[in-house]
Amino acid sequence: MWKASKYASVYEFCRRNGHVHNIGASPSANGKCAVVAVETAVTLLGNSGWAPPGCFGAFVEYCDQRGRPLSPDGLTTRELCFYIKYLNDRCGSSKTSQISIRVFDDNLLGGVNGKNASEVLVKCALADGVYVCAAYSSLRVTHCFAIKVLRGDKLIYDDNNVAVEIQAYDAEWIMETIFLRRIVL
Repeated sequence: MWKASKYASVYEFCRRNGHVHNIGASPSANGKCAVVAVETAVTLLGNSGWAPPGCFGAFVEYCDQRGRPLSPDGLTTRELCFYIKYLNDRCGSSKTSQISIRVFDDNLLGGVNGKNASEVLVKCALADGVYVCAAYSSLRVTHCFAIKVLRGDKLIYDDNNVAVEIQAYDAEWIMETIFLRRIVL
């Protein structure tokens, strides 16, 4: 169908027809919930110096100077990966550990959709550690949050929740999981 359209690529066709979901486009966290989730995850791992104040602003400027400004609708998954690489290279001090891109690239739970998406997230078995999850609602509003797993208990961290057990978290809004990625230093 896209070949018969006026769009040059499948990506552009999908983006224009509402099939590409940017993360961090939610009204909370000033549209930067993906950045907040990654920075929270790194802090939960005891690496608080990884993202010094002002790093995201410097990243936005860097992208603009390269002629590849960030999506105004929120970060894409690719832009989030680029942000992590950027901070690994530029913002971390010598005493700060870097995020493993190899581990982050592995999507552990993507494409789960429908009314059972939140149930799958609650019931999936995860190893102890810290994860970042992006999901969207039935209104296509996306949100990204951190999950800390300790002895099988999952705790949610985002701009409105700090260490909320996943069973107590209002996950009914989740209609599709875009990704669930582990953060390892």
